[in-house]
Amino acid sequence: MLKYPQVGSAFECRVETPASTSNPSATNKSLTLVIRRPLKEGADGCVYDVEAKGRPERFVSKSAHEAAYDDEIAKEHQVVSAVYDKCQREGRLSCVPTPIGCPEVDTATGKRNVLVLAKLQCTLADLMDEYKRLAGNALLPTVAVLEILASSIEALESCHSAKVIHRDINLTNVMFPGRWGGRLRAMLIDMTRSLLFHVDDDQKRAKWVGRGKSMVSTFAYASKWSLRGYQQGPRDDIMAVVRCLLSCLHPTLTLARVSSSADELTGAYEAHCDTDCDHPEVIQAAEKLIASRATTDERWISFIVSPLPTSIRANVRDSLLRLVSKVEDFPFGRLDGGVYQELKRDIASIESTIASCSEDTYHKESLETAFKRAVRTD
Repeated sequence: MLKYPQVGSAFECRVETPASTSNPSATNKSLTLVIRRPLKEGADGCVYDVEAKGRPERFVSKSAHEAAYDDEIAKEHQVVSAVYDKCQREGRLSCVPTPIGCPEVDTATGKRNVLVLAKLQCTLADLMDEYKRLAGNALLPTVAVLEILASSIEALESCHSAKVIHRDINLTNVMFPGRWGGRLRAMLIDMTRSLLFHVDDDQKRAKWVGRGKSMVSTFAYASKWSLRGYQQGPRDDIMAVVRCLLSCLHPTLTLARVSSSADELTGAYEAHCDTDCDHPEVIQAAEKLIASRATTDERWISFIVSPLPTSIRANVRDSLLRLVSKVEDFPFGRLDGGVYQELKRDIASIESTIASCSEDTYHKESLETAFKRAVRTD
């Protein structure tokens, strides 16, 4: 028996397909899955490339390094399944990978949970690397990035509709089901830090929960509310995805030129997180990062729009600043569907500004066009 999942090992996964209109009878079948290679390893666990004997599809499995975190794997399966099922019921395209199962696998230390999901194609970070390799350009076209931002907001809308907040948006947790052909659609992975979002209708303000519970993701993308220790909600996910995607417009530029502030906060947090996440040094560093944004967001966005033609540069800069400011002012609690639609309209307006520019620039290219061009020049 295995202490941890090993390359080449096999395990059984029972797949239940519930009855539906097209398939009146529920089915229950077992897959024999074989672990092929590790794909991503983190502090708490590892994701593996997995294949099923006798089937062409590929899957991924996720397991914890330590038995103490085994329940987190089962919890993630429940969360992913809840979001996926909600999308299916509402006729939406799923914003998460298809959940296959979460079998208990015998190991030398007892039974361990292994989460099995349908395999996606690439992360946002992979997409950026691929474009740089194929096109010889480190910068994705601005319109392409805005398309990904709109698609990511749509994915968050589906997630939030299931009353789940993600809480860990970053370049490797936004993925795509396919590289080329058609409009790429953003999907969300790694729900380990996600939470079910339950608030009373009369709760208008976030409760203070402490930075140990609110500061759980990339500090550079975090909202001012989570940096101050307040209860997280949909607005925090949206702030993170906006800052994350805007960073793609110029990946060599540290976010808002505040890396020193972010690094200072990281250092203070790591020094005190085992004893007091709300230590005065953490509070001071968090406030310094928040205060720096007031003066650096404008410089940062001015820098990331600098490759655009001069005729539209100021317009796009002002529109992006308004977008960030709008999200910063979102209220706590569940957000009406119209909020997500308004954000997508704002993004579409910026895309239109760039597309209507009379000057020739590759920044007009959609994601599909950009990658077709990249393939031809490879």
